[in-house]
Amino acid sequence: MKWITLAVAIILVPFCSFSQNFYDSYIAELKVDTIDGYVPTFYTPGSYTIALELQQTISDAIRFYEKESLDQFDIKLAVLDSAQWPSERVPFGYVFYSSGWIFMNTGMTYDNFKNVYGLADIYEQIDLDLKKSGISPSQMIQSFYVVYSIHELGHYFISQISNAKSPDRWTNEFIATYFSYNFFKKYSESSLREFELFHRVHKDFYQPKYSTIADFNDVYMGMGVENYVWYHSNFYFLVDALYKCYGSDFISTFEEMFPKNEQSVYEISEIIQLLDKNCNKAVENWVKALEAVTVK
Repeated sequence: MKWITLAVAIILVPFCSFSQNFYDSYIAELKVDTIDGYVPTFYTPGSYTIALELQQTISDAIRFYEKESLDQFDIKLAVLDSAQWPSERVPFGYVFYSSGWIFMNTGMTYDNFKNVYGLADIYEQIDLDLKKSGISPSQMIQSFYVVYSIHELGHYFISQISNAKSPDRWTNEFIATYFSYNFFKKYSESSLREFELFHRVHKDFYQPKYSTIADFNDVYMGMGVENYVWYHSNFYFLVDALYKCYGSDFISTFEEMFPKNEQSVYEISEIIQLLDKNCNKAVENWVKALEAVTVK
């Protein structure tokens, strides 16, 4: 993958349940170019390279997971600039999945990336770690972008194809990250390393207002983007711990733990206990470390 000419920043938006026809109609009214293929792709003219790269990565992820699934994916991709973005529904700069569509933007500069994420207090540490690692800002942002495109595909998979029903918001988010992590462990570990660099610095140096699982479930996007992304930075390391316990089997295990046909309501402590069944308290310890950040 070679996106050296374009630096892109993303903020995450979870699964949204808008009308099935809204985005079909929205895209149909735009002047966009298209790329046929496994994942029909619609993009702002002039953005062919980035649209093709994303289409290829998402297509490869679908093929990877269709080997393990009886169902075929049915997903479309939109890669839009700020002028064509559906800003009335989702602010530009966010990536999201909704109603059979994955929406990705066409790019931002590194300075905009720092502004969007509120990195004023920690970007110097990010720059230092980038320099030590021999990774450029554009490489980090590129990997951030592409890995989260598969996170959004994960939201589609969990909601539409899998037999799982996430019991709450934090499980819904980290399972989508697991879906992406599991794919990239085999597809491009270098992308994961570049992706991890941002999240490690953000996890260790950002000072959140909220840090409990209950806060994430209750406050969610209302906590502000910086704090919200801080949780996602931590989710990455939860996923890494779960992968060490379960490997590629965790998604099927998640389906067994939380099947769609079950109506149970789980306490957070019960979810932790279920996740920790084969993990020697790795999840419990992760939660304790997470929630201790804001203990006074």
